[in-house]
Amino acid sequence: MRKLMKLLSAVVVVGSSSLTAIACKRTTDKTYTIQVQAEKEWRPFYEKAAKVINTKLAADKSKFKIEIKEIGTFDELGLFDKLPFTDSNLTDVFALPFDRFTSYVSENKLADMSTVSIGEFDERLGGDVDKDVATASDGKKYGVTLNIESLITVYNKTKLGQDLVKNLEDMTAKNVAEKRPVYNATLGDLWYGSLLYNTLATKGLVNVVEENNQIKSVETVFDYNNDDFKKVATSSYDFAQTLPESMFNVATRWVGGKGLYDAVLDGKTDWFIAGPWDYSKKDASGRILKTAGFSDEDTVFGMKRKDIAFESIDNYRVNNKQWKHFKGGFTLSMNNRLDRQQAKIQSAGKTKKEVATLFIQEILGETYAYDWYKYAGKITPYKNGLAALLAEAKKEDQLIESFVESIINGYANSTSRPIHSIFNGFWGVYEDNYNSRAFSGAAPNKSKTGDDYARTLSHDIANYIRTFTFKK
Repeated sequence: MRKLMKLLSAVVVVGSSSLTAIACKRTTDKTYTIQVQAEKEWRPFYEKAAKVINTKLAADKSKFKIEIKEIGTFDELGLFDKLPFTDSNLTDVFALPFDRFTSYVSENKLADMSTVSIGEFDERLGGDVDKDVATASDGKKYGVTLNIESLITVYNKTKLGQDLVKNLEDMTAKNVAEKRPVYNATLGDLWYGSLLYNTLATKGLVNVVEENNQIKSVETVFDYNNDDFKKVATSSYDFAQTLPESMFNVATRWVGGKGLYDAVLDGKTDWFIAGPWDYSKKDASGRILKTAGFSDEDTVFGMKRKDIAFESIDNYRVNNKQWKHFKGGFTLSMNNRLDRQQAKIQSAGKTKKEVATLFIQEILGETYAYDWYKYAGKITPYKNGLAALLAEAKKEDQLIESFVESIINGYANSTSRPIHSIFNGFWGVYEDNYNSRAFSGAAPNKSKTGDDYARTLSHDIANYIRTFTFKK
């Protein structure tokens, strides 16, 4: 009996060891996933970058793996707006536009990325781009710069040639004289209208004093008592009166869209404003981009390639002041839960944040710089990446080289964008005014004057600021 008990005890011990070994094996074999957001067009080069990092991780016997989640940038941000950052449905690494940056920092959705570096910025961009794009008022970085954005002008040099005018008031006169939108700009969209109003301020449309991500005070350039403001507003209003009715979409309260693109493609417009997204494969479904071929006679932007010229927006004037756009762009940022999971996973030998950093450094490297432009309309700010982008562009399409160079020049002379939540509210107030005051129904509103428009815009902006609740 005693022998039988010893035998049973031995079996139990061996069995326990076996079960323990099985449990450890499961833990050891577990793969820890870093999920990365990518739009459909980005997926091919994202998969390539993920393969590079996953191969390295496998070689190091790491248990981490990069996984791509195909979802639109703003669809993913919609989830971030609704869910806590710890939710498993949210990605670990994602693209973030300027206008969400400060609110996401203040809501503790982003991981601190102050120690993450990609490479040297191109000297033409005027220094540390991360300070304009990825740095909060507390001095910490909550992302790294993915791309830079600015606006440029595109024009038909054969038609305009020496007659090209470079101030808004003369553009208005030209449109009136020819009874067509020779010069065409979607100024009712604040992203474009800011070109004019940034001429009035040193820090953009809204000068905000912030302290530790807390808004302390706000000043705006929308002051009806300021003669320069009245002149800019009136010039903008007068220019709008020269544009076709199809430019104005009353249903959506957005000025431009199909009306502008139709005017460009049917040859009625000889000059317009474009962004980097307007000449890339991202737009191949057919808005402005029409690239049937690469000969001088082939058409792009509704013009023959031999007739196209680009120019930086800082070469233009309103009220004798230089147009200025915002220094725009996106970051690649990390979910704050990666800061909360800083302990190394013993079997993997790394933290999730370290692995996420490896992927970000890879995907923002020079290998993918042309992919970012070609498939996403995004221009890298990094010196080596920009050189690689321009070298590839020169081989495939020299127009791209000229296009990108003009955007770089415009960015360098732009103003820093106010990256805080108050800016978002300006969008609606400005567009509602431009549409409802400058237009009646879908037609230019001849019963109002530029002075009326300026006064009402100033009043509504002041009311918006007055009712704004200052909070983190």
